Amino acid sequence: MKKLLTATLSLMFVLVAVRTASAEASPMAILRDRDKEVRTFLKQNPLPLDAKKRAHIEDVLSELFDYEYIAMESLGRHSKGIPQAKLKDYIDVFTKVTRRNASSEESLKTLLEGEINYEGEEVDENGNTIVSTLIIKNDEEIMMEYVFRKKGKEWQIIDYILDDVGLIENYKSSFGQIITDHGFDDLVRRLREKLDS
Repeated sequence: MKKLLTATLSLMFVLVAVRTASAEASPMAILRDRDKEVRTFLKQNPLPLDAKKRAHIEDVLSELFDYEYIAMESLGRHSKGIPQAKLKDYIDVFTKVTRRNASSEESLKTLLEGEINYEGEEVDENGNTIVSTLIIKNDEEIMMEYVFRKKGKEWQIIDYILDDVGLIENYKSSFGQIITDHGFDDLVRRLREKLDS
């Protein structure tokens, strides 16, 4: 179960591989259609992917998520007083780490082997659309919810929820602790180490 959860955390970006999502299509339809698109690509390009194909997957995945929003919300109150140049560097590193995690071999393998059911969508009190998905692999089930908001004419994912814990909530807790104990620069250093490892 632990291994599946780990793979699922990384898989969140793979499941929603969308280029430019227009407001004309519903978020759930976008998820379903683009999941099929990525599965097709992976079936035609067996794992492990070479650098060029992995970069392609990363590019596809990057276009739906509002990385800047997620990165800034994950800082919470700790973003106050930090110079814009440092925030820009943080967002850049955060985005690169997230993109790479999405295209890990474990994540892509889970996508290929798991069954993904799209359970429904609803609008929350903030006007965001919540899309619920159920991932089934080896008779284990994990419910994941994706939070979409409309930015201009496009849908973008700004958070996701696994077992009632949101991505931003989780990051905010861990990032906040690092910043409190060691400072903002240390957080960026740790993220950069993940990128370089």
